[in-house]
Amino acid sequence: DEYIYDHRPTRYYFTLAHEIGHYVIPNELIKHFRPSRVAAWKDFIDKVDGEVYGWLEYQAYAFGGLLLVPRKFLLNHFPEQINALNRKIEFVKSQDLPKDSYQEYVIETIAGNLSKLYDVSPGVLKKRISKEIEIGMLNVP
Repeated sequence: DEYIYDHRPTRYYFTLAHEIGHYVIPNELIKHFRPSRVAAWKDFIDKVDGEVYGWLEYQAYAFGGLLLVPRKFLLNHFPEQINALNRKIEFVKSQDLPKDSYQEYVIETIAGNLSKLYDVSPGVLKKRISKEIEIGMLNVP
């Protein structure tokens, strides 16, 4: 969409990366389907099971996030951001508050800080950071 391209470049980049994900991730369901019209594509999608469709979208979303925010770079930038927030984190910890009471704030702050660097929305970075925390690659102290 030209408007998105001209006015919301981060959205455009992610949408493009997401769609590339659909193209490169092997999927038997759509492997041989080559619609000639938008209406044919819509008809096809309407017939796909909701759970299967959700999985396809999840994979493409994850691919887009990994393409635009590679783990290698995120693992370098995240500790720098944690260091910048360290006084706030230490203060909250000194109040005997549990990590889950401040972790979301830390993730959102870091996502906002890094979004311009990666040229993605804070939402994309928030999901990437959260996933890396979930699998143990990143940690909020």
